Amino acid sequence: MKIKSYWYLLIVFVIIIGGIIYTLRKNEAKKTKSETMQKKMGQSAMDVEVMVIKTVQSVNTISTTGTLLANNESELHAEISGRITGIYFKEGTQVIKGQLLIKINDADVKAQYSKAVQVLKLAKIKLSRIKNLLEKEGVSQQEYDIAANEVATAESEIELIKSQLMKTEIRAPFTGQIGLKYISEGSYITPATKIASVQELNPIKIEFAVSEQYANIIKTGLPIQFKYGNEYSLHSAKILAIEPKIDVISRSIVIRASTANPKSIFLPGSLVTVSLKLDAKNATVQVPTESVIPDLKSQKVYLYKAGVATPIKIETGYRSDSSVLVTKGLTAGDTIITTGMMYLKPTAKVKIKKIRN
Repeated sequence: MKIKSYWYLLIVFVIIIGGIIYTLRKNEAKKTKSETMQKKMGQSAMDVEVMVIKTVQSVNTISTTGTLLANNESELHAEISGRITGIYFKEGTQVIKGQLLIKINDADVKAQYSKAVQVLKLAKIKLSRIKNLLEKEGVSQQEYDIAANEVATAESEIELIKSQLMKTEIRAPFTGQIGLKYISEGSYITPATKIASVQELNPIKIEFAVSEQYANIIKTGLPIQFKYGNEYSLHSAKILAIEPKIDVISRSIVIRASTANPKSIFLPGSLVTVSLKLDAKNATVQVPTESVIPDLKSQKVYLYKAGVATPIKIETGYRSDSSVLVTKGLTAGDTIITTGMMYLKPTAKVKIKKIRN
C-alpha cells in the first residue's frame, strides 16, 4: 500500500511539473511572437500622400461680407412743435439741398417779428434824439448808453425771432432721394415726430471688416470688388477710410469703400460679398494647410527623403482655408508629406501612395 501511494504521488508531481513547464514555454512563445510582430510593424513603411513643391504666382485675396451704406443719410425732424401748413415734396423723389420740404404754422412768430421791428424803429428814433442832445450837452452819457443798449436789445430780439421763423421751415440737408413721408398736411408735430428720411445714393459706401492681421497692409485707395444681390458680375470700388482701432471683441478692423451709383442701383442696407486683393508675389511656395504642424514656438512640415519622414521647421505668411504661404524653409523640388501627420515621427519609414498636384 505504501509503494502504491508513493507512485501515485510521483505521478501527480510529474504532471504538475509538466504543466508548469508547458505554460512557461507557451508564454515565452507568445512573447517572442509579439516582439517579432512589433519589430515587423516598426520596420513596415506607412502609406502616405506627398506633393512636390513648385513655385507659383500667389495673389493674396481676402473675402468677406459687407453692407451698403448711403453716402449721407438724415432722418427729418422738426426743431419746434406746430401744425403743418404745407408739404412740398413727393415721396421717393429727388430733392435738392436747401429745398423747402415742410412748412409749420408761423402766424404767431410773424406777429412777434412785426412787433419787434416796431420796437427797434422807436428805439432808433429815441437814440437819434438823445445823440443830438448829447452833442449839445443836454443829456448825460449814461442816458445815451441806455438808449444805445435798447437799440441793441431790439436788434437781438429780431435776430432771435428770425431764427424761430427758420425753424418753421424744414429744408433738404443735402441733395438726395427722399423716402416715405410719415405726416400729413394739418398734422401737429413735435421734435420727436419722424417726417421722412433723405438718402444720398451717389456715391454709395461699402462697409466691411477684416482680421486685425491685415491692419498694417490695407491702405486707403486700394481697389476692392464686390458682388451685389444675386448678380454674378463684379463691381469695383476703392477704400475710402479705415477705422483707426481694432474691435476688441471681434479682433477685426472696420473699412469703408466707395463707388459711383448714378442710377441708384445699389440700395443702402443690402448685403454684398467683398473681395480684396492685397498683392501679387512671384515664385512663392504654398503648401496644403493640413500639412503644417504647430510646434511650440514654430511650425513644421515633414519632407519625404528616401523613404523616411524628415521634419523641417518653416516660416509662414498668409493663410487661407486650403493653403499656407511658406516664406522660409522650403524650396522648389522638395517633397512634403500631406497625410498621416498625427502618426508621423522623425525618421519614420514611409511609402508613397499618391502624388498630389
